[in-house]
Amino acid sequence: MAISTARSIDRILKIPEPKCLVVEYGDDTVNMDLCLWIDDPANEINNVKDTDLMAVWDSFHANGIEIPFPQRDLNIKSAVPMEISPDSPRPFEKNSSTNEQKLEKFLKKVGT
Repeated sequence: MAISTARSIDRILKIPEPKCLVVEYGDDTVNMDLCLWIDDPANEINNVKDTDLMAVWDSFHANGIEIPFPQRDLNIKSAVPMEISPDSPRPFEKNSSTNEQKLEKFLKKVGT
């Protein structure tokens, strides 16, 4: 898909042909290098790169390919249970003059 997308961009040369190489597998990625030649390097490569990356993105979207966001699970092995109810005072309130006292009380409650 990346190669066919690169072939569709005017400034990218057809010969030598674009090549797409898988360079590594990450935790949440498949990293690839798209190698291509342009006919006018004096006109900068960034706008061609942007055009190509956006075209690849659109091609992925059109073909139902999604790029997932990394997800992490957090497992808490030990924690002090804390009762929270709508009537409980909040440990930190914006613009409160008693935040330090509330913080001390909160820390004593959780045992630190």
